[in-house]
Amino acid sequence: MKRISFIIAATLLVAATSCNKEVNPMADNDLSVSTVKTMTFTAVADNSEATRTILDDHDIKWAVGEGIYVFDGVAPRAFASTNTEEAGVVTFEGSAAEAQTYYAIYPSGTMSGSTLTATIPVFQTATAGTFAPKANVAVAVSNTNPNDPTELHFKNVGAVVKFAITDADVVKVRLDAINGEALTGKVNITVGTDGTPTVAGVTDATESCAILDGGSTALTAGSAYYFCILPGQYSGGFKVTLFKADGKFKSFSNKNAQTLSRSGLMDFGTLPAVTNWKTPKIDVLTRESTGVTDQTYTVWSNVTCTSGAVYAGCSAGSNNAIQLRTKGDNSGIVTTASAGSVAKVSVDWETHTSAGRSIDIYGKATAYTAATDLYDEETQGTLIGSINYGSSSSLTVSGDYAYIGIRSNDGALYLSSVTIEWAGSGAAPVDPVVAAPTFEIVGPDSNMIPSAGGSASFVVKSNIPWTIALDDEEAAEYTLSTTGENTTVTVSMGILSEGSRTATFTITPSDGDPITVAFKQTVASAIVLTFPDDNSENNKKSGYSNSWTAITGDYSFTIGNFNNNNWNTWTYIKCGSNSAASTGTITTQKIEFAVSSIVVTVDDYKNAANVQATTKLEVAADADFSSIIATVNNVAVAKGDLTYNVPSSSQATNLYYRVSYVCKKATNGAIQISKVVVNP
Repeated sequence: MKRISFIIAATLLVAATSCNKEVNPMADNDLSVSTVKTMTFTAVADNSEATRTILDDHDIKWAVGEGIYVFDGVAPRAFASTNTEEAGVVTFEGSAAEAQTYYAIYPSGTMSGSTLTATIPVFQTATAGTFAPKANVAVAVSNTNPNDPTELHFKNVGAVVKFAITDADVVKVRLDAINGEALTGKVNITVGTDGTPTVAGVTDATESCAILDGGSTALTAGSAYYFCILPGQYSGGFKVTLFKADGKFKSFSNKNAQTLSRSGLMDFGTLPAVTNWKTPKIDVLTRESTGVTDQTYTVWSNVTCTSGAVYAGCSAGSNNAIQLRTKGDNSGIVTTASAGSVAKVSVDWETHTSAGRSIDIYGKATAYTAATDLYDEETQGTLIGSINYGSSSSLTVSGDYAYIGIRSNDGALYLSSVTIEWAGSGAAPVDPVVAAPTFEIVGPDSNMIPSAGGSASFVVKSNIPWTIALDDEEAAEYTLSTTGENTTVTVSMGILSEGSRTATFTITPSDGDPITVAFKQTVASAIVLTFPDDNSENNKKSGYSNSWTAITGDYSFTIGNFNNNNWNTWTYIKCGSNSAASTGTITTQKIEFAVSSIVVTVDDYKNAANVQATTKLEVAADADFSSIIATVNNVAVAKGDLTYNVPSSSQATNLYYRVSYVCKKATNGAIQISKVVVNP
């Protein structure tokens, strides 16, 4: 591996400062790279006409702590900027394998073959004067300059829509493609020979909207804001919807067909002041709404709130809540008149509800007549989903349902309120539900690799980009194989002639904390377990029916039905009982080297005539010993060193070993053991 440095000069528009000048964030960007050693490069500005227009009179800066992903044909690599303040020229440092061609992406992504995959996020942080951090995806390839093959010229993948607002109390702005074309989400990208990216296709994880969210902070009136979106043809134009903190909204549309190329810009201009804010179609039902406030289940109907929908149902009013149940009363809540299309159902659970209870949400295109419809398969409609007490409080509705029905799945439950949000004509658009980031490491089965060399693997399960780094390239090699969201990392370590070594991998997701996976290789030497062991502070036991873990160095043993007297003067362990027949066991973890023998030192064997102990060694391929490959039962129990020789045909790596002592009911602690040696 080589340390590689990047110098960025006025390239990606990660952050911007204006000095009273408007910053347009869609200029193409340039980056330079060394392929073999630490080097310094000055980025060359892209001379395309679009770039000159966008960059004119703007002061573009890199923010502190930015990063890029670099692909060297082996694995995705994270490179981090070293600047401590905003700057036009910054250094990116990281490690990568030597390669003829490097691909890179900002801010993160994946690569398969020659196709990059990245996400323009649907939710973007509203940032005055520039676009949201990490929203402007850009890619580069290192071979676009024949005079310097180490240069990376970053070019933007997406386009932007610009606007400004007049009102001072807007906290969120949403952009919709009126005819439903994909605006944001995960896309596949190819890079031409000149380094120009092209969106080669969208995945199913795309949305026809983009959302700028200021959180609890209102957007600044008069400042320019930018949506980062996919390039493409938008046949019906765009709609921009402003939202106030109280949920009121106002939409503005430009229905002219738009074609936005890569780095293209559409300007909505400054939106006029709003004088007629619309109230969202949101209904909140409470016990008081139903008119049922006692403990008797009662049928009710013709209840309206604010949307124009009409509700009916059967409920009781215990615990100051809407009480629903499934037995006897056909209780539930339905709509008998619609206010559009149901977008979301939320509940406020009352705490008298029992754990595990849930409500089922049904929908259909025709009106319900009463809650009894929910108990007839012919009239209940489609089960959309459930809301579970203790784990969820809302359900975003997928599909077009004009009518909604709500009932208990099983048993009584209590709802302080039920909120129904409506979409459709005159209603506020409902934000999409974006899949939560998932990142998980599965395996490896064993972290030990034989000194004779071998391999092991683990799986990275993730729906977000990630990078991998190995701390010692001399210790191991690895390959990646990706299927869908699962990547198998296969690690190989060669022959080790002496000592030990460790190869530690750091896997870092684009959203979350890094996880390390370490593999160790040790030249085979005997494993010696004596007592008290390295885990003696944690495994003190008294009695002959305990299971506990003994540790020596890097190895653990599971001890079954042996007493250690809480390590009160004992330097040994004992098995055998005067209350019942028993079997004492000593079981290894997976041993990475081939075992030739196990030697157990028996210090004492009392009352042998009555105990009549027998012993055996079992060799297995699995920790449960369901796949036993050898049994050694030709050893007699006696004082001294008992040697269990593993048949040569069963001497292999990564096996498990269990020594057993079967004792008849006779004497407590009949067999005393002070040492166990596992020999290579």
